[in-house]
Amino acid sequence: MGGSIGFCGRSDVEKCRSLDCKPREHPDAAGAPPAGAIFAETLAGLNEVDQQLLLFCSKGQSAAVRWLLRFGADAGARDCNGTTGLHAACRKGSLRVVQALLDIPATESSLPVNIADASGWTPLHVAACNGRQAVAAALLRSHADAAARTKSGQVALELCVDSATKSLLMLRREDFPGVTGGPAALEKHLPNAADMADTPSQESQGDPDGETIRYEPFFVPREPLIPAGARDNDFLALCDRVSQRCFNSQAGRGLAFLVASGTVRDRPTCMVDYWRMNRLSAEQMGLYLSEDFSLAKILRMEYLNSIRFVNTGVMAALCFAFSEIALPWDLQCLDRITWSLAEVWVRQHLRSQTREGPLMSSSRELAGQALWAQVMGVDILHELFFSTIMLHWNHYADLPDSQRVLLQDWVDMHRAGDNQIISSIVLAPIYEMVSNWKWEPLQIGKPRSLETKSQDGIRSLFDGVASVEGWAYAVGDDFLSHVNETAQGSIEQERIHEALGYVCEGTFSARVPIAQSAVAAPISHAMKAVPMEDSTSGMHFSSDVWISLCGPLLLLSFDQVTCPFAFMYLGKVQLRDINPGRALFSLEAPQQGDETSRLELVLLLPDARWHVCSLQKLVLQLTDARHLKDWIACFADLALMTGSSTNSIPLKQI
Repeated sequence: MGGSIGFCGRSDVEKCRSLDCKPREHPDAAGAPPAGAIFAETLAGLNEVDQQLLLFCSKGQSAAVRWLLRFGADAGARDCNGTTGLHAACRKGSLRVVQALLDIPATESSLPVNIADASGWTPLHVAACNGRQAVAAALLRSHADAAARTKSGQVALELCVDSATKSLLMLRREDFPGVTGGPAALEKHLPNAADMADTPSQESQGDPDGETIRYEPFFVPREPLIPAGARDNDFLALCDRVSQRCFNSQAGRGLAFLVASGTVRDRPTCMVDYWRMNRLSAEQMGLYLSEDFSLAKILRMEYLNSIRFVNTGVMAALCFAFSEIALPWDLQCLDRITWSLAEVWVRQHLRSQTREGPLMSSSRELAGQALWAQVMGVDILHELFFSTIMLHWNHYADLPDSQRVLLQDWVDMHRAGDNQIISSIVLAPIYEMVSNWKWEPLQIGKPRSLETKSQDGIRSLFDGVASVEGWAYAVGDDFLSHVNETAQGSIEQERIHEALGYVCEGTFSARVPIAQSAVAAPISHAMKAVPMEDSTSGMHFSSDVWISLCGPLLLLSFDQVTCPFAFMYLGKVQLRDINPGRALFSLEAPQQGDETSRLELVLLLPDARWHVCSLQKLVLQLTDARHLKDWIACFADLALMTGSSTNSIPLKQI
């Protein structure tokens, strides 16, 4: 056994056995250190600008970081774990963001390089733990303390497993006996961080054959919920009108209704073509395409791939991309869509270089292959697109002249330490074009709200389409039965709105509990139980909803002017239990032999998906009893009358 070889490759196993090795306590036992991680939950309490700064630091987006710092973001802002932007950038390994934060002039408000989080981790601890050699070198050149200890007593070297970063951290003064003086005396012996920066990956640089950056989505088409026999021309024309109103109010739910109703086939090309052909809301489309939903990513790439960007410069590419959709006002959304634009631009130019040869530009800005030769990276081009939009906003927003960015300021914003990331050869012509003209496609602002005012006051979203509308209460706990499916067995009705909030895909906006999210508020409002009990029936009332009857479709909305959060197809539904005294009626599925069928309530989700909820019946109580006659008359127009009973009116199938 004495000659056995250990896992380390050495033969002195007996010596290893004599070491007093104690198992390290799992970090979760005492609470794992944040280690530079940023989450939406940890940002609570920070203002919007500082939240954006930490988010962009965690993404490694240096252009956004520099713009936010210029307009008042606090470089020392911390989340509830004490994590700063420098910690987050070190975790990401973004040398450009780290350098942007280290370049801040030394003032009372500047960010100390040895700032510690709640667990005592400095940025150097985070860089060492994640093996970020180039970032660690930049920190050490800025006099980061390699001997600093966390609250658990660890120095950066003890957290590091990367051999190259370890060798950097092991530099000691005794290794340089001829060096005297303070910490700055060792600076020249440290390797240059820029020289150690990771070389751009193939994905970032692109592949000459155009095979690295590619768009190959995995997409499984969904089938419409309305039976094929019911989708005649009249019904599809009705759904077309409803779909356009829904889309212009909220694109995600509008797209869900488009496909669920069978108005459009569930194909990316079909959905993009439908939006273009009907000239639907550019604001809503821009907002949806920039979301982080899986379908939004597919449609975003489908839309951008349909535009030819070959031989375009930065300004031309931006104007082409945003000539049909509006720029999103949220910076995270803007970041996502400009990244996709950079990917598509690079792929098209790499393919044109191989198949068509180099193309020359006649515009004053660098374009095509000349521009690509200067940036040589998707990430650099992405930041240039983003920064150009911000420059245009800075020039034409209502700001004092002292806050306008000058040419030299803009050039300096694309510098990391002593390295000019983007040359002034690229930046100067863009700056001149932005300064001389106001480009409408590059305007950032809140979307224009759908016109909802008339001489008589607020009108309905489905004015002219719905045969009857009004406020109603959804009566009965069965209206909330879908929560058992959504919340995976939870029956706590006070958490209904939270459970529904997580039906949607997990993105920053969708993860916010539905009661706090403006996008998903309609579901929360409509589904939240209200403690109101009828003494005679014992039934519980839910919150009020706005209901619209459009042909055989019953649409449920938060109010008159917002997109419906749910709909029900009434083709096989029966109207029962009409109670004129209480302005109440119920909708039930017909009896099929010995089996009792159930109603299907289709929840339209903000990410363009839907969720089918099974209900035993839906009981509606109108808030105005005078409107009951109108509702019954409209149901009668749809119904095939069978007998004289007013308690059962079967609705005919379209």
